Amino acid sequence: MKSLSRRKFLNQSLKGLSTVILSSAVAGTSGSFLTFLNSCKSKGAITRYIPETDKSFPLLEVTGSYYEIGYAIGSFSKKEINDVFNKRKDWFNGLKETVKKDNKELYDGLLLKTRQYFPHLIEEIKGMSEGAGIAFDDMFLMNIKAETGALRANQKEETPGCSTIYYADNNKMYWVHNEDGNEANRGNMFVVKATPPSGITFIVLTYPGIIMGNGPGFNEHGIVQATNYIASARWNIGIPRYILGRAVLEAKSINEAINICTHPERAFAYHHNLASINDKKFYSVEVTPENYQIFEPNGIYFHTNHLVLSKTKDFPQDKEYVNSSSLSRYSVIKESISDISGLDMINEQEIFSILSSHQNKPFSPCRHPEGKVTGRTLATAFFNINEGSLRLYKGNPCISYPSEKYQTFMF
Repeated sequence: MKSLSRRKFLNQSLKGLSTVILSSAVAGTSGSFLTFLNSCKSKGAITRYIPETDKSFPLLEVTGSYYEIGYAIGSFSKKEINDVFNKRKDWFNGLKETVKKDNKELYDGLLLKTRQYFPHLIEEIKGMSEGAGIAFDDMFLMNIKAETGALRANQKEETPGCSTIYYADNNKMYWVHNEDGNEANRGNMFVVKATPPSGITFIVLTYPGIIMGNGPGFNEHGIVQATNYIASARWNIGIPRYILGRAVLEAKSINEAINICTHPERAFAYHHNLASINDKKFYSVEVTPENYQIFEPNGIYFHTNHLVLSKTKDFPQDKEYVNSSSLSRYSVIKESISDISGLDMINEQEIFSILSSHQNKPFSPCRHPEGKVTGRTLATAFFNINEGSLRLYKGNPCISYPSEKYQTFMF
């Protein structure tokens, strides 16, 4: 993802922008990255960068105000953000036109509600937009693409989803999550370790141009989150799903995390996989704009991208999407689990085997683009709740798990 010259320089493992010495040691560093270093320094953010390897995503550590954190992320990932915008230009322009023609009130309403309840996260998005050199309106639109995308009867682009398996017994408690996204994000993902003004440090896999919290992550209080997109066919003027996912990253307890997910003014349907490392608890939280259900599973549990709990499952969803992508992966996982002789035989290797399956491709648990189907598994997160650790596997699990392409995070 980053240039070799940049990697040589950054392998010195910077301790902070205040300690960067722009000397002959950085003579080969690209001008764009020196601009990132200088601009972030001028904005007050303290940053450390660890470059990617064939087994790990690049890691950006940042401390500062919400604006400063957003600016550092936007500056760091400027090339990646613009790459995604350019690769998805036709889709994004269509989304802009739909909002402009059909429902500007939705955009304005989502912005107003976010300003009302989470003004600091508007500052984070503003910082990200200015750091990346992209208009705020475009950046915010990218962060409400699910809500505004539901306006389009024919989006002409397949929406990728994620697959999650949870398992617990007397000795083990872990869950494994395939993070699926558009092919445009391949090679552009990165990990952020952030400490905002709340003082709560969190680590999260991050999409370029999307506020943190959509990818799997956890914080120093042991609150763990990964999410599953829900193809909602209805929405409210409320708080966007990405904003609520971001807010969870600063929750101090599992109850606080659940309260954030179930905020009464949420705009869209969503599924939050939540866990508490300290309490050894796992929750499946399905929300719609009008209802929600919290479920604490035992044994084995799995989720893809449609609502399954009794209080939420009848909420209107995009039937075409559910019947193709989500139910396809759900049925593969369900069948694979039923083929295992007993719950005592389920282990880490079995779960990775299921999530590496290409059965029913291209709508298989392990996603690879095929034709007009643009979904790809970008990473696999393995949370060991008992150990309090996250192993983040890079790319498709069919390749990354056997070759041990992962990095480990703990607090």
